[in-house]
Amino acid sequence: MQRGIRQGIESQILMTSAERAGKLSLFQALFRFTDRSLITGHILIDDVDISRITLKLLRTHISIIPQQAVLFSGSLQSNLDPFNHYSDGQCWKAFEDVQLKKFVSDHSERLLLPIAESGIKLNAGQRQLVPVARAILKQSKILLIDEATANVDPATDTFI
Repeated sequence: MQRGIRQGIESQILMTSAERAGKLSLFQALFRFTDRSLITGHILIDDVDISRITLKLLRTHISIIPQQAVLFSGSLQSNLDPFNHYSDGQCWKAFEDVQLKKFVSDHSERLLLPIAESGIKLNAGQRQLVPVARAILKQSKILLIDEATANVDPATDTFI
């Protein structure tokens, strides 16, 4: 894997690699999906060993934008804010930030627009922008992006 690090007020790490070169393994380790007995070494975030904090706390600081957007049956708002932590205004702002506000406001159900698991009422680009809006809303310290533009139209690719 190649990595580029830029130091400043905050660090940013960009990892690029060939297909099947270990990005998924890194994502799984960061989310602690891997068996701890299989891991040697430590993952530190802000000098804190992630194995020493609760999964809930760890995962509140990480967002992922996957190659295939994951949407659940429910409303558009519940897909954006599944734990109902944010106000309607904050949700609208997140949709505005990803250029979905007009789409949402054009539907009579607005934030309560029903979404099937497949995100059937949304095109591929719109489906992919929901996790982007979720990450913006959550303001995570760590953002993992896994080929988020692989299955979207050129306009959404440029936007992301």
